[in-house]
Amino acid sequence: MLAVLGRRNFAILLAAGLISSFGDLVVAIALPFYVFDLTHSALATGTVFIASTLARLIVGSVAGVFVDRWERKRTMVVADLTRVGLMLLLLAVRSPDTIWIVYLVAFVESSVSRFFEPAKSALIPRLVEARQLTAANALSSVSDNVISLIAPTVGGALLVLVGLSGVVLVDSVSFLASGLLIALIAAPTLTREGAGTAPASAMTPAQAWVGVWREWLEGLHSGQPRSGQYIGGARWRRHHARCRGHPLHHRERDLAPLLAGSS
Repeated sequence: MLAVLGRRNFAILLAAGLISSFGDLVVAIALPFYVFDLTHSALATGTVFIASTLARLIVGSVAGVFVDRWERKRTMVVADLTRVGLMLLLLAVRSPDTIWIVYLVAFVESSVSRFFEPAKSALIPRLVEARQLTAANALSSVSDNVISLIAPTVGGALLVLVGLSGVVLVDSVSFLASGLLIALIAAPTLTREGAGTAPASAMTPAQAWVGVWREWLEGLHSGQPRSGQYIGGARWRRHHARCRGHPLHHRERDLAPLLAGSS
């Protein structure tokens, strides 16, 4: 598995993803605690979680359609740099009167993350050989899980030791570092699938938007999501296994009767 780290571009992507995920999780745990300390209100604290969850529900299902149309590396860099600016907005929060900034940042930051993650997953197959894809995806998944255990603890400790300003500084640096690393990746250009789709230059803005929403609805109806759509059920699990290079893909024929029965 570790042999795949010899692929320079994948190693950079893995490091950038870890740094970005670290910043994402640090702010996710620090903001609710900060809001409670500032307002002593359970409702205000819960609103932070509501803002983040709404972003996942609203943006998560459609983000993959846009990621399929955009250049993945550029999408990730823009997402990271956008989050740098969002973190700096938190420096303006000094009293309960400005708590709305926290809600805004929580919603937008979570929305931007919906674009970063599918772009990262879609970029991996372009950076490794086909025989290395399973190992690359497994390593990426394990690394994300390790960060999910460490980052919340670090976020809470930073908030106690250096306050929100320190958390903002750490997060801003982490997103900036991630964006700069991703910019160093040399990824081959990938043309968008779909020969029947008219070139973007030949489409009006209205036609482009209609195409985006048509693809989103088709993904919902077919049960085969785009890069960032969150659709449950057995058909999504089969799609996910194929895309991620999971060993389940190789045993799909044996599991077909069970999966068909659960659909």
